[in-house]
Amino acid sequence: MLNVCKQEIAVLQQCLGKIAKSAGLSVTHCITCLAVELSYKQVQSCVAGTILQKLPNLKLAMPFDKVKYSEPDQDVGITELPVTW
Repeated sequence: MLNVCKQEIAVLQQCLGKIAKSAGLSVTHCITCLAVELSYKQVQSCVAGTILQKLPNLKLAMPFDKVKYSEPDQDVGITELPVTW
């Protein structure tokens, strides 16, 4: 098991090295960015889980395909999300 993890880490380091080099960045910078993104996703997951525990009847107040997003050339995200509970 430990050998598999070491191999996976080595492959990840090689990939990040290539990405970093092509972008003119350091591997440390890429690993930091990856860690920040993973932490952000973990916090999002915890917050969503807590909200759903506190408000078990929470649901969208509109069809999913009507949810409004920001323009693609901006920071991409949901601009409106009406809910009911």
